[in-house]
Amino acid sequence: MSHSPLVRVPDTARAVLLISALAPWVAAACGSNASKDSDASPQTCPGSCPVAYIGLTIAVTTTPAMVVNGVQAQLTGPANVTLNCMPNPPGLSVVCTWPAGVVMPGTYSLSVSAPGYDAVTTQEEVTMPPPGPCGCSLDEFSQSTVWIGRSVSGPPPHPPANHRESAPTSPCPVERGAGVSEPSCAGLAPTKCTGDGDCTAGTNGRCENFTPAACVTTCSYDTCATDADCTGNAPCSCRSSASDSAANTCMSGSNCRIDADCGAGGYCSRSFAPDYCNGHDAICGFNCGFGYFCHTPKDTCADDTDCAGLHCLYDVDTQSWACVAAPCGA
Repeated sequence: MSHSPLVRVPDTARAVLLISALAPWVAAACGSNASKDSDASPQTCPGSCPVAYIGLTIAVTTTPAMVVNGVQAQLTGPANVTLNCMPNPPGLSVVCTWPAGVVMPGTYSLSVSAPGYDAVTTQEEVTMPPPGPCGCSLDEFSQSTVWIGRSVSGPPPHPPANHRESAPTSPCPVERGAGVSEPSCAGLAPTKCTGDGDCTAGTNGRCENFTPAACVTTCSYDTCATDADCTGNAPCSCRSSASDSAANTCMSGSNCRIDADCGAGGYCSRSFAPDYCNGHDAICGFNCGFGYFCHTPKDTCADDTDCAGLHCLYDVDTQSWACVAAPCGA
C-alpha cells in the first residue's frame, strides 16, 4: 500500500517571529480628486481628523502562524514608550500600538521580547508626515522587519494542553469494542483479516482498518494494562473506554512516561497523528514520532493551538516538536 508523504513545515530548529512595522492607514483622499480627470468628484473631508498616533502600529506574527503570549515592545529615544500589545487571533498575530498621548518624532531604539524567545533590539524612525488636503496627518513608523528566534535555553511558549503529569492510577479497560467486518475482502491484498474472529494471535484481538480505503485491514492486540507491563521507559496508552475498539498499547518509541522524566519543569506529551493514522507507525512510518516525548527548547510548538489548524507532533529527525502540515497518509 502506498502513502502520500508527510508534508511538514519547512525544517527549522528555531521558531521565528516576524515583526513588521505596518504602513499606517491613510485618511480618505480628503478633497483630492479620485483621478486627474477634470470631471472627477472630490471626496468629502471628515468632520474631524483621526488622532495622529493611530498610525503607529506594529504587527507581530509568527512562522508557523500563532498568537504569541507575553509580547513586550519598548521604545527608547526622545521619549520612553511602552507599546500596548494585544493578541489579534483573527490574524494569528499580536498588534502593538503607541499609547494614547503626544507623539515625539525622532530616532528610537525598539526592543521586542516574548517568553521563550531571544530579545531583539532594532532602530525605528517615528515621523510626522505633512498634512494632507483635509489637514489630517497620521504619525508613522519607518518600514522595518525584525526576526526573533526561539531561545535555545528558554521555556516552551506555554505549557502543552495535554501532558502526562503522572501515570494513571487505574489499569486500562479490559473490555474492548468490536472491530471492522469486511467479509467481501477475503483473499484480497492487502487484507490481513475480514473480522475479529481472524485475530487470535494475542490478547483481545480486533480487526481494524486505519485508512479510508476498503480492504486495508490488520489485526491489533492489547499489549498492556499498566505502565508496569511495558519494558524500558515506555508508557501504556489505554483506549478511551470499554466501547472503544483501539488497543491498549505499549508506546515503545517513547522517551518519557511522565513529566518528571523530562527534568524540572518539563512536560511529557503524546505525539499522535489524528484520523485514520491512529498512532500506528506501521501505517505512517515517516518522521512523525508515535509515543510520548519530552518537550524541548528547540520546539516550534507546544500543542495544536500553536499550529493554525495543523498538528503539533514530535519530529524524530530534529528531536523536537514541530507543526505538521497534514496527518500522515493524507
